[in-house]
Amino acid sequence: MEIGISISSRMPYKKQIAEMKKVGLLRTFVAAEDPAFEEIMDELAANGIICENLHAPFDKINDMWREGAAGEEMLKRLKDSVERCKRYNIPVLVLHLSAGCPMPEINEIGVRRFTELVECADAGRVTIAFENQRYLENLKWSLDTYTSAGFCWDCGHEYCFTPGLQFMPLFGEKLAALHIHDNACEMNVDNHVLPFDGKIDFTYVAEAIAKSGYQGTLMLETSKAARYEGKAIYEELTDEAFYQRAYEALCKLRDMIEQYYNVF
Repeated sequence: MEIGISISSRMPYKKQIAEMKKVGLLRTFVAAEDPAFEEIMDELAANGIICENLHAPFDKINDMWREGAAGEEMLKRLKDSVERCKRYNIPVLVLHLSAGCPMPEINEIGVRRFTELVECADAGRVTIAFENQRYLENLKWSLDTYTSAGFCWDCGHEYCFTPGLQFMPLFGEKLAALHIHDNACEMNVDNHVLPFDGKIDFTYVAEAIAKSGYQGTLMLETSKAARYEGKAIYEELTDEAFYQRAYEALCKLRDMIEQYYNVF
């Protein structure tokens, strides 16, 4: 399995890419609306780092379910993200279905917009990967409705937004992307620290990935600025030390997964 880490907006992208290359983290994903998107893509290409997916904007994602111009504008932003995937030959766009609580009602106008988006992605040979957030209902609806869509499993979200609910037994066969990170397993506390620095059971994570048969990239979604129990726990590390620690955590997790492959 390949290993990688996301590009964070909290650190100069050239520095991140240099450190990623130095330790061997040669896969990444990027926010589709990052202000420096084109420059980041050029820098990644120059350093031999592959961008495997884009993360679609989600700041106003609930507007997709509401009547009015704001919903149409959000649909346009998501279609623009698909176009960026097409332009740079990026095969997957990761997408949230809602934000916050309560979940917007699944309604006709939202279904029409998401259908239009998925059809746009299908035409461009881009896979929409719906990510688990706070609700099972809309994720199940999306993956039941759109047979071309995939699943992005965020293991951290499972532990801090939906404790006790396991998504991989339900959707693992459609796994198209991973967001790997750790947290304190506290409700609504989404720390995004490195694996094994929090309280998530990574034995379960490794077993779930192995059972799915997934052979893609183990992708970290974290940054040196991540906080845990009120502290910036990596602030005393050099940039090089942080990325080395990230590399080692992913190697450990990969070894665990590969052991389970031999069982399943």
